[in-house]
Amino acid sequence: MDDRPTSHDKAKARDLAVGVAAMALAFAALLTIPSQVSSNAYQSFGNIRSPAFFPVIASGLLGVFSTLLVIRSRKMAGTDRKDPGGFLPSRRVVVVAIMFAAAGAAMTVLGFLATAFALIIGLSAAFGARNYATVIALAIAVPAAIHLLFRSVLSVLLPSGILF
Repeated sequence: MDDRPTSHDKAKARDLAVGVAAMALAFAALLTIPSQVSSNAYQSFGNIRSPAFFPVIASGLLGVFSTLLVIRSRKMAGTDRKDPGGFLPSRRVVVVAIMFAAAGAAMTVLGFLATAFALIIGLSAAFGARNYATVIALAIAVPAAIHLLFRSVLSVLLPSGILF
């Protein structure tokens, strides 16, 4: 019997490593929040306008999802699944990563609204959306709703650019 690790075993090991690293990052982020925001960061956490609110939520979610990834990698230990394709990412993953990197770079120049509009259209095209009217409606409505939520409810300014 061949004892060499299969690509499934490599995928399990990769999931475990990423999950543990993400758990460590989430824990480190939770520990550093008090030094990065006001001195009473955790006391005012329940207030949505507290500077600690979003970092604590993001760190907590990262911790939860990384824990689920570790659990999933351990549950997969006894299974014998098809070859998931090794370590190479799919073309869509690479396209999405490039689009998000480009959006991050364009955000300071074009602003949130124009960048989010272009990103939604680009991602929809990358994933094969065929209903262009729905895509355009979502590309207009979703960034506008996010902008109003952050500006009006949360009092957080999103980047503005040359257009908006």
